[in-house]
Amino acid sequence: MGIGLPSNPFLKIFLVVILLLGVALQEGYGQSTGDLAVIGVNSDGDDNFAITTFVDIPSGTTIYFTDRSWDGRSESFSGNEGVYSYTVPQGGFNAGKVVVINPDSETASDDGTVSHISGNFNLTNGDDELYFYLSTSDDNPSSFLFAITNDDAWDDSELNNMGLNDGTTALSNINENGEYVGPREATLSTLKEEIRKVENNWLTTEGTGDQSIAFNTSSFSLVDLPTVAFNTSAIDVLENSATAELTVELVESNNQAVDVDIAYLSGSGTAESGDDFYNETGSEFSTETISFGSSEGDGTTKTVTLNLENDSEFEGPEKAVFQLQNISDGTIIGPDVLTLTIKDDDIPDIVINEIYANPADGSGARTGEFIEFVNNQDSDIDISGWKVFQESDLKHTFPDGTVLPGNRALVLFSGDDDVNTEGNYGGALIQRSSESATLSLDNGGDIIRLEDSEGNDVINLDYPSANNNESIVRDPEITGDFVDHSTVSDKSILLSPGTKVDGKAFGSKYAKGIRGSAGWRMISTPTENTSFADLFGNLRIQGVPGSDDPSGNLTLAGWSEDQRSFTVPSDMSNNMSPGKGYIVYVPEDKESNSPGIQGGFSKVITTDGVENSNRVNVTVSARDFDGERGIDGDEGWNLLGNPFGTDISVGALIDALEDVDPDVNANIYVWDHEADGGNGKYITLSDDGLIAPFQAFFVRFTNEMNEETFTFDKSVLESNTGTELYKNSTDDSFAFDVRLHGEEYFDTYTLEFSDNGTVELDRFDAYKLLSLNPNSINLFSTHGNTRLQKNVLPEDLESNLEIPLSFDANGRTKLTFRWDDIDNLPDEWDVKLIDKETDREIDLRTAREYQFTLLSTGQKETIENQELLNKRKASEKDPRFVLSMSPNFETSNGTDLPESVKLNPNYPNPFNPTTTIPYEITEDMEVKLTIWNMIGQKVATLVDGMVEAGTHEETWNASNMPSGIYIARFEVGNEVFTRKMTLIK
Repeated sequence: MGIGLPSNPFLKIFLVVILLLGVALQEGYGQSTGDLAVIGVNSDGDDNFAITTFVDIPSGTTIYFTDRSWDGRSESFSGNEGVYSYTVPQGGFNAGKVVVINPDSETASDDGTVSHISGNFNLTNGDDELYFYLSTSDDNPSSFLFAITNDDAWDDSELNNMGLNDGTTALSNINENGEYVGPREATLSTLKEEIRKVENNWLTTEGTGDQSIAFNTSSFSLVDLPTVAFNTSAIDVLENSATAELTVELVESNNQAVDVDIAYLSGSGTAESGDDFYNETGSEFSTETISFGSSEGDGTTKTVTLNLENDSEFEGPEKAVFQLQNISDGTIIGPDVLTLTIKDDDIPDIVINEIYANPADGSGARTGEFIEFVNNQDSDIDISGWKVFQESDLKHTFPDGTVLPGNRALVLFSGDDDVNTEGNYGGALIQRSSESATLSLDNGGDIIRLEDSEGNDVINLDYPSANNNESIVRDPEITGDFVDHSTVSDKSILLSPGTKVDGKAFGSKYAKGIRGSAGWRMISTPTENTSFADLFGNLRIQGVPGSDDPSGNLTLAGWSEDQRSFTVPSDMSNNMSPGKGYIVYVPEDKESNSPGIQGGFSKVITTDGVENSNRVNVTVSARDFDGERGIDGDEGWNLLGNPFGTDISVGALIDALEDVDPDVNANIYVWDHEADGGNGKYITLSDDGLIAPFQAFFVRFTNEMNEETFTFDKSVLESNTGTELYKNSTDDSFAFDVRLHGEEYFDTYTLEFSDNGTVELDRFDAYKLLSLNPNSINLFSTHGNTRLQKNVLPEDLESNLEIPLSFDANGRTKLTFRWDDIDNLPDEWDVKLIDKETDREIDLRTAREYQFTLLSTGQKETIENQELLNKRKASEKDPRFVLSMSPNFETSNGTDLPESVKLNPNYPNPFNPTTTIPYEITEDMEVKLTIWNMIGQKVATLVDGMVEAGTHEETWNASNMPSGIYIARFEVGNEVFTRKMTLIK
């Protein structure tokens, strides 16, 4: 039985003090109102919540919570809802820790004790509250700690005499489900203030069905004042800039003097103190102390200047890493590490050594104009994004990953020439002009210009005239003037692309540049007897015997069709299998425990081995392990790789694979970790695609076979041998994409229409291999048990078609569909996106996007247990969305009218700052559509006048309105319809 409080105010205060003192004495704990905060609540679905504390609460302390309402007049709880208690477990409830409490299962995420006292705990979707309090009994609070409501605002009578304040220790406008998503590292006062900012720092949503937010349980970091940080985590300077400045900011001062050191981390970068940079006195930089006085306020900055060494040697970008250390008082907060990148302004020693500008028709010799570039320095040069010009005409852009190894050649041919590539050009890199069909080199002399990725001239060469069917070459090579090839070689040899005039190679290395950011890559080897250590020795490899960290998470794997999973190499010293592919995680840094960006990108992998022979045999298989439906699921997949030092043709490869399985899937799957905004996906190659050296790829056989031998034949597969390409697209082919966007990533689903397509599952459709990024979005259509990322349909689609669209949003709650190239479809086709949950149909021809809310949970997996197709459990529910294709509908010219007058749900809802309001009318009539706030004020008029019969949509831009609930009011004749809308900013 509860103990009632006396009516005498003095006695009441005295008793409360005694009760609080009793709790403190009994539990060893005294907590003030507001030292506990709710940071997440699910009123829809799980009825659970997340809390944190701003003080350390000892084990054994009991905190009560209830969803009953509080009557400020009688100063007691009313209603029959639930009362529970949470008892802090051994180890205590420490400041900043997050605990999720689940009343239904009477559990807490920290193994604390959750006990049912009385009533039924049930957080309703509207006008419900949740109180936390200390008590000497279940229903007689001695001190309120915190309160939260999903209603619009607190009633003053509810907070009267509770010691709670609306907007500080009592939060409102949380909606059905809400979670704090603001900063998690701050001072105590700042963190309290940030949690109170519901409009800015809370994700609040209306649930649909039994769905809940999965709370972020990472702890808060409470820091002491004053706080100090670098003003940025990275700066870039040119080597000839003379100086670089490292700036430290006094973020919050607290009127205290504070000292902090800037320390150079000598083992974490490639730039060296005393060689690449110095302190202001010209000495080697090690550590310098920054001092802020007690009178200096928030935001004060202090700068340390470094002097840069400007040498004449091309070294590429170099990095130096600095860290804040040894603060005298207060806290170092992030960014506490700064990476200085010194970009080289010197010109690399790349030379045009040979030019073939005047090939003679019918000569029988190697045909096609070419330019031979030679790297005349020992270090490799990443030339990704560099450009080649003839006069001012752009002819070629070197693709990402192009590295010209030290002392090695690259030969650039015309793009449309049928080049005979028998022989290996001395191991030179071979590329064909990507920006123009021809190089258009003038026989009488011309200007060739090589420009780096930042637009700087590396080469600007005015070369002399050339004889027919003969190149010009430098004599002596690399350094001399240009002469006719026949003057320095055997008269029968008139050109030597990729080699010296005597046929010897320039250097011996094969190299690949890895650009972009940390992530997975698919790699193969072009050389014989190449071990994993040989190729990946300068990367940080984990999880493999003999690697940098054999017990760490796996970052290098092959694929076993027999096991239908990624597999671990037995040792880094083992040789890679030519023709097989591997997947490797490339980190930004070499040492995982060292701060800063030590290596960065680009990275280069190289091999000095001998190129694989012109015929490479590999074993492939497709086994029906489950004995159901033939080859399905993760069966039939083989991870292969280009075994040569030149590009191979995708079309020629698929033709060759048909010799093993005539029904092999007509797509080559290559992982691109930066695709779709960094979402990462397996892109599909077909038709005239190319597979570069070092590139691995997945293929899928669909007919059962235990073991077969597939032969990579260089003379057949090489991309510039004129091999007939696979499945040439017709002029009538067309396609369009549908994308599913989160805030940062998106995934793309493609519909292609061609004479190869069918409405049934066929070999031209591309399977959906789920992204290796654990935070990715995955969008796909479903055909029975099969997931597709590309569906190839017939051009002459003769009947209506509905394509179920499924997705894995990985915990995201706000998503948007967008689409491209809809105009590629025939004009008479009707294309709609159907949302079965809201019963909405979106015309893809008139709308640009569709936003919706989803409340779901996601999971992350490591490479060890990832499957290709079933990384995450498929939903047992029918897909929410359907893509409807109606190619043969007859236009109604306004005769197909709605059956009734309707005000349909706005979308998106919640919204920020625009939402679309659809409505339907059965005949031409006067219509008024207005927007009202919750205190009865009209804030906008969208329509007021005569409107034609049919379906219409109006967009409201609420950018000048505060967050809150608004009402759409639709007036037609004597009828009035309303819809509630939620604006969240």
